[in-house]
Amino acid sequence: TFAFIESNGDKQPMHRRCYAEMFGIKCCVCKQFIPAGPDGRVSFVKHPFFDSEQMCPKHARNMTRRCTGCHRFEPENEPFADLNDVG
Repeated sequence: TFAFIESNGDKQPMHRRCYAEMFGIKCCVCKQFIPAGPDGRVSFVKHPFFDSEQMCPKHARNMTRRCTGCHRFEPENEPFADLNDVG
């Protein structure tokens, strides 16, 4: 199936995967595009304070490391500084 984008007033077909890579939502933890589920909807987790960051639901389930102060998820390639304040 196709998604459509407008170009010069005309609708142009685009593969859904290509459309998702160009315009899709990227996870702030793993930097991957968040895939659509079987129903075609994209589900993601948002932090209540950092509302511009979206995460794959798998990070909430797999116990990805979080900041002990603000509970922000730790990005995979940008580890938080270890302050040795909590185990």
